Amino acid sequence: MKKSLIIAAIFAAVLAVSCQNKELVEEPAQTEPVIKTFVLELPSDSKASVSLGGKVTWEPGDEILIHTGHIRAGEFTTVELSASDIFNDGKSARISFEALTTYDWISKGWTETPGVYSDYYAAYPAMTAAFSGTWYCRSFFSNTNQFLMAACDNEGAFRFYNLCSIITFSASGDYDSFIFSGNRKEVIGYDIYGVEILKGSQNFRYSSSSGEQTKIEAEFVKNGTNYVYIPGGANLADGFTIHFIKNGSIVKEAKSTAGVNLGHNDMLNLGDISAHVKDYSAPSTSDHKSDIPTAGAIDLSAEGTANCYVVSAAGTYKFPAYKGNTKELAGEVFDVELLWETQNNKAEIAANSVIAAVDFENNWIYFQTASTLQPGNALIAAKNNMGKIIWSWHIWIPQTAFTTVTEDIFAPQPAMSRNLGALIDTPESVDAPVESFGLLYQWGRKDPFPGIGDFGHSNPIALTHPVTFTNAQTTIQGAIENPTVFYWLASSDWQNELSSASSDSPNAGTLWGEAKKTVYDPCPPGYCMPARATTAFWDKTQLVGQTYFTCYNANYSFKVGSLMFPLAGIIYHSSGGYNKLFTMVWSGRWDSGTAQGYGMYGDAYSDPNSFRREAKARCTGGSVRCIVQPSE
Repeated sequence: MKKSLIIAAIFAAVLAVSCQNKELVEEPAQTEPVIKTFVLELPSDSKASVSLGGKVTWEPGDEILIHTGHIRAGEFTTVELSASDIFNDGKSARISFEALTTYDWISKGWTETPGVYSDYYAAYPAMTAAFSGTWYCRSFFSNTNQFLMAACDNEGAFRFYNLCSIITFSASGDYDSFIFSGNRKEVIGYDIYGVEILKGSQNFRYSSSSGEQTKIEAEFVKNGTNYVYIPGGANLADGFTIHFIKNGSIVKEAKSTAGVNLGHNDMLNLGDISAHVKDYSAPSTSDHKSDIPTAGAIDLSAEGTANCYVVSAAGTYKFPAYKGNTKELAGEVFDVELLWETQNNKAEIAANSVIAAVDFENNWIYFQTASTLQPGNALIAAKNNMGKIIWSWHIWIPQTAFTTVTEDIFAPQPAMSRNLGALIDTPESVDAPVESFGLLYQWGRKDPFPGIGDFGHSNPIALTHPVTFTNAQTTIQGAIENPTVFYWLASSDWQNELSSASSDSPNAGTLWGEAKKTVYDPCPPGYCMPARATTAFWDKTQLVGQTYFTCYNANYSFKVGSLMFPLAGIIYHSSGGYNKLFTMVWSGRWDSGTAQGYGMYGDAYSDPNSFRREAKARCTGGSVRCIVQPSE
């Protein structure tokens, strides 16, 4: 009995302590999430919304993106409508969602009056949203043939605005898809389309569109209505053409020469156009775009074919439409386009100031420089009969002639005296001019991207037509067809189909080679990407601390032996943004099967020990220093 009393006393004591501990560690009461409720209102004054192709009523399953100006965790959500959300007339609906993180735009430096900003914004359809980081008071849409709407919080309601004009038509026939384009090749679409939404009388304004498109392709609807959605409307002065596609080829076309001017709310219903659909007659591969005198044009491929050609005097030039260093045609050339030009600085540049005209004939590409040679760079593309880019070539017009330098650090091959695309050599002991920086390349791609154009600032050089930066990967073929799209993915690769080549055979199946020219090599004839294994420049144990290495951090440059290098900046692999304080000089080496390429990496913050051989994500934009191509 005594033993039982002792045990009972022990249990009582333990229970008492347990109760006390429970009071001490008791978790605070959970805060109930704040629920936001909004009314979704379809446009009431839109011409398009009450006609075919517009959004007439809300439907169960409709998805709306709600965001606060950023696209990060806790700052956006997607709401799917159910039948119970939609009002009887179908024009309005009520949604509820947990409150998101919001911002005080005025305190962050925005200069508009506070009344025009909103805590919440909406975009429809949600699936078309382009997830591109910071949005501020904009909604962004990817390039899709969709009816687009956007709104901001206006007294507890999302009052949507139509962003597109609409063209509708029907036609008889068995086709897979159609391509709509203006006869003057007007811009009618974008890779990324942005619209700024403000409260009050300003309503909305267009902004931040990039990746201009001159055609819209969509699946053909047989025995039904087909829709062409043009963001922001379009002014097609000479009318338009609709090409009908079957099994990857154009088989029919319908053409109108009547001018069309459409606003963002307008719709043009063409009705049944079957009577206007004619057999397609492909343009001849000898058709000319300009008055360039093809006779007597200088053949730039006389010393070999490449993805880059150097021009040092005004005149007319030609080269065959071959893939890189091969003699394989990229395809039948039906069109040629000057994609962009630059003078390698931030000053605004007029179109055709570097390259006056481009042309083609029988699978040869022709171009004419300005009558007075303008130093700079340009990118020329050849297109097939579907209007797709089949290959592109970099034209490099230096201000002063570059040389090749025999330097032990680059042995056994001499190296160029400047970066690829630079207009002048980098001077010693003075500020490195932006014209000496050169262009930037993603590891393995043949086409350049703009370099830094403002000394001491992270601003790119000015182009006649902007390039596009997209947070995505692509295939090799996708990179060929889109040479003005910079594909970046944090700590990863622009390419989503890595080669299976082993590290023991770095040239097998790779995009760039080591001291061996490949089809994707970006260097001009007679030059190629350097090797890492045989070049001391990429070996930290041989380079750093040696007498032949000098760093001029304050001047944004460094010297290796007699070779000067600028701190030419990079394009980040994690954001697609520029940074002036770093450099990455690529070699032709990569970690096979990974997303890493090798180069010499350094920054302006540190002593020469910061410069080192390093692997970086292949989607990084870095410099190229070509070497003389070894004899076969």
